[in-house]
Amino acid sequence: MNEQVERVARSRRTLVSGLGGAGLAAGLLTASRNAEALGGGTAISGFFDVTKSPYNAVGDGVTDAQPGIQAAINAAQANGGGIVWIPPGVYKLASGLIITSQVIVEGAGWTTPQPDNVGSPNNNTGNGTWFSISSTAFTPIRIKGFGVGLRDVAFIHQQATSTGSGWTPVDYPFTIEINYGDTALQNIFLRNATRGILIRGSQTEPGNSAGRITLKHIWGQAIITGVQVDNVLDAMKIDDVHFWPFWSYSPAVLAYQLANACCGFIFKRCDNPHLSNILISSYNIGFYFSSSPASTIGGITSRFLMSNCGVDESARGIYIDGAGTSGQVSNYYFVGSNAYDGIEVNAANVILQCSNIRCSVSQNNAVRVYGAGSVVTVENIIVEFWNQSGIGFPAFEVGPSANLYLGHSTVYLTNSGPLTGGAGTLVSDN
Repeated sequence: MNEQVERVARSRRTLVSGLGGAGLAAGLLTASRNAEALGGGTAISGFFDVTKSPYNAVGDGVTDAQPGIQAAINAAQANGGGIVWIPPGVYKLASGLIITSQVIVEGAGWTTPQPDNVGSPNNNTGNGTWFSISSTAFTPIRIKGFGVGLRDVAFIHQQATSTGSGWTPVDYPFTIEINYGDTALQNIFLRNATRGILIRGSQTEPGNSAGRITLKHIWGQAIITGVQVDNVLDAMKIDDVHFWPFWSYSPAVLAYQLANACCGFIFKRCDNPHLSNILISSYNIGFYFSSSPASTIGGITSRFLMSNCGVDESARGIYIDGAGTSGQVSNYYFVGSNAYDGIEVNAANVILQCSNIRCSVSQNNAVRVYGAGSVVTVENIIVEFWNQSGIGFPAFEVGPSANLYLGHSTVYLTNSGPLTGGAGTLVSDN
């Protein structure tokens, strides 16, 4: 079996096991009776190389590759599914790609170009499969069907590389938008996207919420927003995400990310999301749980599960202002930069359970709970270097009609101010 044939076979096995189950497997087996020929005379169904005739996409970073790639996607969809293969290269998109039914769009992976030794940004690409975007007029990839996979690709946006004091990113829309469920993104590099991934059930077609979505191995420096979620009404899983200054750690760029409403994650209406193994660095907010306006979808995030997550060099770690949000956090750390709080609740009737926590270096509190009827429990927490402002913030602050419960293992290191305070109910087992 030659290398190309083995790659297709491996991709088919992954597709069948990860996205479509028995039905998709049956579709691929049926499609195999209508095989197309590849090099060497080997007949394989459902494999569409975007650089081959009749698609003829060119990965030179200059030629518009969208027509060829979209044609290959359309052919795979008409085939009942398949692998759209994008070989190594830099593929310029002058308009967006739309995927409306089960296909796998697969690249050759990517390497990570680094900033120079003083953190100056550049718009270089590494090896592997890259999409290049220089227009703000479209969403580069929109997924509007079930059973879609996108994997092993990288994105480069043309951002300003001169980092004067007034630096701002180009106002690009989200790089990838998912409007339907049963979708998987894997091994995606968002080198310098202004906004990364938007997961939002259709707002124009009643009943078409998103759900059962998997994000795995997502890396990059999405400057304003890494991932935003809304109208997702079935459990989604997000694992192994690393948002860090991969493109630039220039002081001007990081100052923009810290001073503006830049977030690693934004959750609005979302049911039962599972978040694990996530590291976020250099944002105004690491994890933001808000609410969806009633005029569009309405609702908040309920029963989220977060484990093995960290927020570094950011102003806020976990921030909740969606009334009624509920969730659990375990194995979480926060290290601030001009920071407000490691965990902050600022809404009514929030229920949050936390365990195995470390909060370090905050201007204000380690944990702050405001909002009538909100209940936060914390077990096994270490706090240090709070009240860096010197104003007198306690490590734990609870507002009127709010409730905070601290377990036995509450440890204060490097006492920086009052331990507890506020007008609400604070119960400590220490």
